[in-house]
Amino acid sequence: MALLHQEPSMPRLIVFQVVLLFCCVSTFAAEPERREVSKQPWQWTLDDRLASRTDPVAARERTRVHVQESGAASAAPGFIIDGKRNPELFLSHELMALLLSTAGTDDAASQRTRASYDSAVEELGWEATTFWRDFADASGEFVHLTQDSAGPERTSALSARICSARVDALITMRRRYARFDEFLYLHVAPRHVVTSEGSGNTEWLRWLERGCR
Repeated sequence: MALLHQEPSMPRLIVFQVVLLFCCVSTFAAEPERREVSKQPWQWTLDDRLASRTDPVAARERTRVHVQESGAASAAPGFIIDGKRNPELFLSHELMALLLSTAGTDDAASQRTRASYDSAVEELGWEATTFWRDFADASGEFVHLTQDSAGPERTSALSARICSARVDALITMRRRYARFDEFLYLHVAPRHVVTSEGSGNTEWLRWLERGCR
């Protein structure tokens, strides 16, 4: 018996074409989402950082991982930033403060710390000697104020001036080196782990990030 070839009826053909068209549209619509690249740590906004820092679920998970890896369950922190895992959670003024800890002194430890960044500085296309000279120039006011506050008591007015000087130094370095934030988040943040009882008040953190102004 010969098999007869039957053409699909018109309604079935139309349904098939509509389904095919829908599949194609769905595929193209999903494409941009699949291609979207996550923001780099230095590209996060202040709002991004604060929202993630203060997310209680994320904070508990960071503590869980820290306890699991360190085995220090009895001293589990309420808040932690591991710069290797979550550099994006640092605020820029915090990373600048860490870098400024080597400013204004030529002791052997500070020299070694600065020298340890030289390869990263040069990878970003900067000359290390010039970079550190500019850094010293930018941080001059900060260093002067912190040396003046070396006594046992520091007034709130002086603390605010130091806070402003720190952020002013950060702004100056950003103007001179367009990729300075990239340097902070890629090369300074991973060296540090910060723990505390809590993440801090959001408005207070914003105030600090603005230079206490």
